[in-house]
Amino acid sequence: MRTCPGCGYENRLRARRCVRCGTPTPPLPPKRAIEPGALLGRSYRYLLESPLARGRHSEIWMARDLKFRRTPVALEILKPRLKAIEGLPAAMKRAVRRMAPHTHPNVTRVFSFEKDELAAFLVTEYVEGPPLSDVLKARRRISEEEALWVVWEISTGLRFLHGLGLPHGGLNLSNLMLRQLPPENRLPTVSTVRSHPHQCVKICGWLTARLVEDFREGKRRFRPMDWSPAGDIRALGKILYRLIRGRAFPGAPQGRRPVFRSLDPLTGTLLQLCLGESRTTRAVDLIAHIERGKEQGRER
Repeated sequence: MRTCPGCGYENRLRARRCVRCGTPTPPLPPKRAIEPGALLGRSYRYLLESPLARGRHSEIWMARDLKFRRTPVALEILKPRLKAIEGLPAAMKRAVRRMAPHTHPNVTRVFSFEKDELAAFLVTEYVEGPPLSDVLKARRRISEEEALWVVWEISTGLRFLHGLGLPHGGLNLSNLMLRQLPPENRLPTVSTVRSHPHQCVKICGWLTARLVEDFREGKRRFRPMDWSPAGDIRALGKILYRLIRGRAFPGAPQGRRPVFRSLDPLTGTLLQLCLGESRTTRAVDLIAHIERGKEQGRER
C-alpha cells in the first residue's frame, strides 16, 4: 500500500492516481538514506523534514504523517545496529500496544512502531518547544521558583510512569521537552502556573532506552540498580541541582549526606530527598512537599 500525499488514502503500491481524490502519484522514491524528503513506513506514509536530536540509541526526526493531513509527528529512528537485534521489534510492538490506552500530559505519546527495509522507528508525539538543555544553555541557570515548577512537572509524569511499572532509566535535560517556546526563556513558577495553561514539561524517550538496554544485555528482566524508580528520583535531583547551580552535581564522600547551603528550605529539602541515601522517596512525595510549600507561602 501507498499513502496518498493529497488525502491520506492508502492505495495500491503501483497505482498511478489516488482512488479517492484523483491526485497523481509521483514515481515510487527509493529508500536509500535517512535524509530530508525521504518517505518511511511500509506505505510510504511518513515524510521526513528535519532532524531534531541524536541520542545514544536513536535519532529523532520531525516528519509529516501523510495519512492525517500532514500532521507533524516525531520519529524515533533506531540505530542500524539495534534494528537487527532479534526480538526487539516484536517487543517494541507489544510495548506500544500496551501503552496506547494510557496518556498523560507530562509524558509524550507513543503511537506506533514500524519497520521497513530502511529503518525501524517509533512514531511519537511531536513537541514544538525546546528541551530544557536549550533553556539552560541560554541562561546558564534558572531561579529556584522556576526549578520547583520543573520538578513538579517531572514528578507528575514520573508518578504516572512508575504507577504503570515503567521507570525511565535515562532522565536528563535533553529528553525533557517544553510544550511551547517560552518568551525570553522564562519558565513559569508554581505560584504562576495558572497564567501559563499551555506550558508543561514532557518526558521523552521513556520507552526506547528501557527496551533497547534490556535486549542489548541479552536479558528478559531489567537491572534493579539501573531501572528502579529510585534511579529516576536521583536523576531528578541532579537535574534540579544543575538548573539552580549551573553546574553538575559533584556528589558527596562515601557515607556522608550532601549539604545544600544558601538555598530556599523547600529546595534544600527536595535535594536532600532526591540525592540522600534513602531509596524510598517517590515522585508523589516530591509533589506533596511542593504543594505544602506552596500553601505555606500563601499563608505568609
